[in-house]
Amino acid sequence: MLEDLIISVSHPSRTAEIQQIIQAKLMHCDLPTQLRDAGTKIALVQDRDKPFLTQPIIYTFFGDHGIAESGLCKRYSVTSTEVMRPYVSGNNALNIFSRQNRIELRLVDCGLGLDLSDPKIIQRKIAKGTRNFAHDQAISSLQMERCVKSGRDLIRTRRNKVSNAVGIGIQSVASELSCIMLMARLRSLPLETLVQQHPAFSQTDLTWLLKKLRPILNSCGPLKDPLSEMQNFAGFEMATALGAILQACHQRCVVLVDGLVGSCLAWLTSLLFPGAASSIIIAQNTQSFADMYLAKELGTEPLTRFDTAVYDGSGIALNFPMVQAACSFLNESPAYSLQSGT
Repeated sequence: MLEDLIISVSHPSRTAEIQQIIQAKLMHCDLPTQLRDAGTKIALVQDRDKPFLTQPIIYTFFGDHGIAESGLCKRYSVTSTEVMRPYVSGNNALNIFSRQNRIELRLVDCGLGLDLSDPKIIQRKIAKGTRNFAHDQAISSLQMERCVKSGRDLIRTRRNKVSNAVGIGIQSVASELSCIMLMARLRSLPLETLVQQHPAFSQTDLTWLLKKLRPILNSCGPLKDPLSEMQNFAGFEMATALGAILQACHQRCVVLVDGLVGSCLAWLTSLLFPGAASSIIIAQNTQSFADMYLAKELGTEPLTRFDTAVYDGSGIALNFPMVQAACSFLNESPAYSLQSGT
């Protein structure tokens, strides 16, 4: 499934050379830390001191989770299929921001409970929703393999092959629950800490929510590798997006992720291939413990922090001009002499 993947960083000597050039360009400019880091990251991914981004694409993945049937996602009263309809009609914030910033938007059905027939939708349905992880493994090993392959194929055979910037969005009911279960499982983090103060979870339902989640977590048995743990909790859209991130990193694209779910997938990617973190930029997340923990694990800061739970890619589309600005600065700013300071 991943045997042919190579995710590498620049040679140490070349990395030092690029960093020195960028440092010289930044000597007399008080550029925000997020832009400095983004520009440096893009330069190192592309192995050039004058980075550029061309024809960006955002893939937003949709799917239904069996756990949503348990009533654990009380803030939602609709299925992921209903959530997808405004995106298809083109009236969502993601659509608007993408058009404004000339970003190609691709909507991917990985496992919606109902079939939506529209030419705007890329059909990659594995099944009509995952199993309920309260009672069973969410994804089988065969389904996991199909998801990852499907995500990789999306990037490998994308229509716009000259694109070197790939955004990953997720829009599904219960994907947040999958993320906190994965974080609690793989890092032994307390569920209370992960859930509290995160805008994805209603504070009034915390006691009930934790009462339901703890027994599920405690019944999982011995800890396994990240892909196996994803089989326990993730949605088809998350597993497919993981494959897309892996392939984009393999092809040395700049990868932008959005919010808790995107950050979690980036983190899982880095657990599988530590070098992948050097290709990934977090467009936005929140001040919550879970989001800040993931950013720390990836060794980066998000471009911005929102006060609401956003994962669909709209944070990427909205903040993409900041990433472009970082590249423009590195392309147009003169390199000052580090020795003379002039």
